Amino acid sequence: MKSKFTLSLLVVLVCTLILNLYNNILHSNGSGAPAGKTGSPGDNSDCASCHSTSGTPVNGAILITSNVPSGGYISGNTYQITVRAAHATFNKFGFQASPQTNSGALVGTLATTNNTETQLVGSGKYVTHKAAGTTGTSIPMVGNFKEWSFNWTAPSAGTGNVTFYAAAILANANNQNSGDSLVKGTLVINESATNGINSINNSKEIILFPNPANNIINLQLPENTEIKIVNISGKIVLQQNVNFGLNNIDISNLPSGIYFVKMRGKTTNEILKFVKQ
Repeated sequence: MKSKFTLSLLVVLVCTLILNLYNNILHSNGSGAPAGKTGSPGDNSDCASCHSTSGTPVNGAILITSNVPSGGYISGNTYQITVRAAHATFNKFGFQASPQTNSGALVGTLATTNNTETQLVGSGKYVTHKAAGTTGTSIPMVGNFKEWSFNWTAPSAGTGNVTFYAAAILANANNQNSGDSLVKGTLVINESATNGINSINNSKEIILFPNPANNIINLQLPENTEIKIVNISGKIVLQQNVNFGLNNIDISNLPSGIYFVKMRGKTTNEILKFVKQ
């Protein structure tokens, strides 16, 4: 009798272990989506790769908003981005968002503002939910919704318009990965017309030539100045101190593209744009 009881208990324990393992596999993304699930052209993947949405009517919505002024973003400024997902009856939500180029490169810098509900993944390229940030708020006669907010620091001047991509899963909480809804959205944020090079003080004492350039740029300066040459992604590719007067800057090792010369001295604080052919 004792041996039968022991065997029965063992069977129960094994079945419980298998069930828990199965459920953990099904709900592994409840603590955050893996990187590359925004549905952007660069990611070419979204939450449907983990959640089965086949045959499920999509009666939900997603909205991406920001506090960027109507005039557009200013390089280096930090803004708040908010993703809101809603559904008539489902009340479990997850999301992932990222500002990207068409090829999938991150534009600007992301930072979380609510570490309890959101996190960064993919080396900071994506922001997604945590387990504590999946339960929505219910509004009688309206439905359910969930909001997540995070910070975005704008990229270098001359980057142009930036597109945010986001995907959200609207889960039916049936302890399976089926029957959920997927919604995707985008937000295009314009660059300010007064950003960076467009707001440069056109001082006749500072001259850069030729432009476009091949191997050398000539820089005429009114004082000893530190210069930083940054690429279109905001990465510093050359940094050095230059003297009053005419300076020859070797750019032969730089790939072709658009660059910005940031100059800072006692009285100088300027940015000039040039093209390397």
